[in-house]
Amino acid sequence: MPGFDSPLAPNIQRILRALGQATAREAGLSEQLATGLRVNRAADAPAGIAMAERFFLQSRGSVVAGRNINDGITMMQTVDAGLAQAVELTQRLRELALQSLNGTNSATDRAALDIERQLILEDLERVRATTRFNGINLFTEQTRLFQVGYQRGDTLSVDFESFSLLGTAQSVFDSGGYTPQSYTPSLMDGWYAALGLDPANYFPGQSGESTVWSDRARAITASAYNDIFANAVDTGSPVTNTISINNASFEADVLSEGQYSNGVLADWVVDGTDAGAYNTDPAFIDESTVTGTNAAYLYDNGDTISQVLSETYDAGTSYEFKVDLGDADYQNSASGAFYEINLYAGTTLIGSQSGNTNNSNALYEVTLNSNVSNSALNGQALKIEIKKTNGDEFFVDNVRGTATTAPVLDPSNDATWRLYYPTSGGGVGTKTYSASGAAWTFQTLVDEVNADTAETGWRAQLSPINTVKAMVYNPDMTDARTLTLGSPQGSTIITVAAGTTKSELIDLVNAEYATTGVKAIEEGEKIRFLSLEDWVTTAYGADPSGDSTVPLFEADRTGAAPNAAFSETWYRNVNFYHFSDSNTGYAIDVDDPFFPSYNFPIDQISLVGAGGPAGGGATTAEGALTLLDDASANFTLSVADLFIDQLSARRAYYGGKEASFGSALAIAQLTEDQSRIARSNIIDADFAQVTSELIQAQLLTQTGISALGAVNSQNQRVVSLLLARPQETGYFNL
Repeated sequence: MPGFDSPLAPNIQRILRALGQATAREAGLSEQLATGLRVNRAADAPAGIAMAERFFLQSRGSVVAGRNINDGITMMQTVDAGLAQAVELTQRLRELALQSLNGTNSATDRAALDIERQLILEDLERVRATTRFNGINLFTEQTRLFQVGYQRGDTLSVDFESFSLLGTAQSVFDSGGYTPQSYTPSLMDGWYAALGLDPANYFPGQSGESTVWSDRARAITASAYNDIFANAVDTGSPVTNTISINNASFEADVLSEGQYSNGVLADWVVDGTDAGAYNTDPAFIDESTVTGTNAAYLYDNGDTISQVLSETYDAGTSYEFKVDLGDADYQNSASGAFYEINLYAGTTLIGSQSGNTNNSNALYEVTLNSNVSNSALNGQALKIEIKKTNGDEFFVDNVRGTATTAPVLDPSNDATWRLYYPTSGGGVGTKTYSASGAAWTFQTLVDEVNADTAETGWRAQLSPINTVKAMVYNPDMTDARTLTLGSPQGSTIITVAAGTTKSELIDLVNAEYATTGVKAIEEGEKIRFLSLEDWVTTAYGADPSGDSTVPLFEADRTGAAPNAAFSETWYRNVNFYHFSDSNTGYAIDVDDPFFPSYNFPIDQISLVGAGGPAGGGATTAEGALTLLDDASANFTLSVADLFIDQLSARRAYYGGKEASFGSALAIAQLTEDQSRIARSNIIDADFAQVTSELIQAQLLTQTGISALGAVNSQNQRVVSLLLARPQETGYFNL
């Protein structure tokens, strides 16, 4: 049958295509509204999605770069804080140098300033070694790269450097920045000169160098001198300790009265079958003499009980054991019980006590003492053994022992000398020497110190001169007084007329030098007596009229009666010394409870000339870096100025790097913002536009649906008309 093509078919196809497109468009726009993204998949915009991902990479990378930059800024701030601290310390060093150059300073003042200088150098080293960021030491030679952008190669480099005041000092020293001044004689030089001596000849080991550091080693009073020796040989009190004995009263076995344990005794070794613990009753032993309720019994001859003790033998200890012993009354024998009590150190017998109980039905105390001294047995365990050798049944109770340590030297009050010295690692070492034992002398101390010279640098000798302590002279303006001076060389009594001046008194003393061996010198406001003799006695008589308000001589004798007589003997002391251009790390500390003023603090260490007035200059930069004289103080000042300039330059460098980090941070933040915006422009949806387009798509969809409905309705009418026509040909074309 021929086909029938409806004139409405093309319209339906067009409507269906339009409707499908509108529906797809509506679905896509709805997804954009739901996600907020114009591009939800690569197919939405293949070129756009590639661009969006590149911008996303830039944005994320810039965020990380910003964090890196902030870490870099913090690191720059940390290293700058360390440098600021170093500058502050160096400024203080500069102030000390200026203060040291003031002409009012004494040698002691300068020594005190120099102590602070040493502490500043230590603090600078601490800052250099401990300024860290995330474990990284910021004062070491290194270059570090910081990733400051989102791409490889976007880096900023920072060069880190160490600092060294000593290194700066060396550069100043090498450039001729230190000119040693002529040597200024010290107090010690004056002492030796007064006696016609050159100190260079009295400090052996110097090897021709021109300087020596030494403590002044003034004389020591006779009372302190004698106390040192007395304390060296004194002993402590004997010490007695109780020895621990397990089941010492045999109460460990729980027994009813009259019961006993054969061959068993808690914590004791029983040798024999007829021995053990026994809960006594009056028929056998007087119970009033028993400790507790039990006693040990040994029935057969040869029965033994023993115990190895936790106490070990010591040759310097004496031992004492007490035991309560008795025999059985029921046997009514006159023989009593024969026994042995033995004490062993290991297997060696060190004490024994034997006897007979003399037919006693009551327990009584028996003592065993051991005073054996055998160092070969030291550390051997002690063992107590109790044996019945013959006679009646034997009872034992309340075994107890003590160990008494013999008196030993008492070190608690011994005089001690502590010498401090610099070590190769930059630290400070200590050696301690004590006055202990009957054989000890000051020469012992000298020998011990010199045996350690290779390690410590310290040397010692019995002081060549007796530097009797300087004393303030207070003239008696109304009465003549007597001054007695004596030494092994001889003695004399000097009449000191009323109103005698200090210089006149010195002349009177020195006029008797040939007799007394004692010379007087003026030392500031004081008079010091000097001698080559081992001991010197200084004494003066009481004020005849009793009208003095202060003593004739004062030597730190707080509360001394102003009108009373006074006498003191002085002994030569030990002189400690070392050779160094710098006293850094060297110090002396003396501890003697009977003479605390005997200590030599660091400011009593003096520079002594050797070889004449031309000596005294430092030979190294470190040695010159002190505040002890004008030349060294000026050198230290120059070093401090240059070092501050160097530190300030480094601070400027790190400040510039911090600014560079700031610029990099601004760029990273801008890149992150712009990348985010660009990506958003590519993939983010424009809600107003999408909404408008969605409405259009929805209208098109509705229009298509309506058109399709209209076409369908028209088709139905056409079909109806055709069906109603006469069937002329027998078929019809649809």
